[in-house]
Amino acid sequence: MRSMKTLCSDEKGVSEVIGAILIFTILVAFLGMLQVYGVPAWNKETEFGHFNRLYDDFLDMKRIIQDTAVYDLPRTAVLHTSLDYQVRMFLVNPPKPSAVLTTSYDKYIAITYNGNITERVNSCTLRVEEKYNYFTAPAFVLEHGMIIGDANTGSYKIDDPPITKNNMDLLIMGCDNSSSGTTGSLNLHVYPVLLNTLSVSNATLSFNTDYPLLWGSYLSSMGADYSVAGDIITVNYKYPTKIKVMHISLGAPSNLSLLPASITPAPVPSSLVLESFETVGDGAYSGSGAGSYNQNTDPSYVSHLNGSLQMNYDFSLMLADKNLTVDIDYQRYTPAQSFDITGYSLLRIDVFGDSSGYDTSLSISSGAAKYEWAPVGIDWSGWRTLNFALSEASASGVDLGAVDAVQVKIQEPEMVGNMSVNKTGTVYYDYLRASD
Repeated sequence: MRSMKTLCSDEKGVSEVIGAILIFTILVAFLGMLQVYGVPAWNKETEFGHFNRLYDDFLDMKRIIQDTAVYDLPRTAVLHTSLDYQVRMFLVNPPKPSAVLTTSYDKYIAITYNGNITERVNSCTLRVEEKYNYFTAPAFVLEHGMIIGDANTGSYKIDDPPITKNNMDLLIMGCDNSSSGTTGSLNLHVYPVLLNTLSVSNATLSFNTDYPLLWGSYLSSMGADYSVAGDIITVNYKYPTKIKVMHISLGAPSNLSLLPASITPAPVPSSLVLESFETVGDGAYSGSGAGSYNQNTDPSYVSHLNGSLQMNYDFSLMLADKNLTVDIDYQRYTPAQSFDITGYSLLRIDVFGDSSGYDTSLSISSGAAKYEWAPVGIDWSGWRTLNFALSEASASGVDLGAVDAVQVKIQEPEMVGNMSVNKTGTVYYDYLRASD
């Protein structure tokens, strides 16, 4: 009995075990708090510092692009998009952030000088966006030489373009339409194409933009003679000035003839955008038939950039028109526009179908000449690219060198008639372009 009493009364070992458990529990709780609160805060600070370096890289890239044109030497710009978080013992970091580089051959520049000479060239928009895990960073955009910060809450100018109220310095970039993601750093190869300066007695510059408010604010602050119509910026130079062309190519060598034209024609780019549907409903658009149209900005129904054409058909009434059309008259833009799609084989458009069985068709015009392709039955759901042979339009008398209008149509085919179940619905159209 005595030995048993002694054994039971010895509680010294139990206290040490309980103490160790308490210390371990406190340690685990502390590490958990660090993981939940500390790691995000530290990594967000790391991401913000990395963003500042990328900011400097983008500014330096613009300088490299201009130097490439001026000094006629290929260069490589490095964007340090790769980010590794600091390793912390017992703590876990999220996956490496990825960056997306997008080049879009979606801009045009039209120049009229000395009263009656007009030249037009396409240019590229460059966009880099870092997908951080904690810090919400704006994308960097280079458009017509202006560096723009594009965030969900709005956009803002980071660096001025070379275009001023007195001089027309044009930074023109050639590229392919592409988008690539990476968790490493990006090397952007830049090749010289053309450097030319022309003295003129007067000139007018027009270009399209995704940021008309920013351009309007910039040109207004300079006291420039300009106007904004939808996504079109027009700048007037009613006095002697100089037009300086700095043209480069991103990714691969290229060439261009501009100011004045060379005896060697410029190569036809792989595609020419006729409509990106970023401004639907302005003076250039008109609709008729059963239903309505407007601009869609829901990214689920956009295949290119930020907007698409939304056509809401309604064939429910017996006496109503069994079609819905939207006309885009480029002659109603300021200044009036037309497209030279000579040399391209196809007219392409992305269509988000609703499996309704209705027909959709496309037509183009040059002056009084108009051609409408055979309708295509909408028997699919989701995005699909429709292709139309431009040789058919040319054979019918349409001048492919001066396309000035496009029409999009939805219609109820005869064989569907009143037996159709879905009398109302919506079809989306985006990224109308001439292509090889």
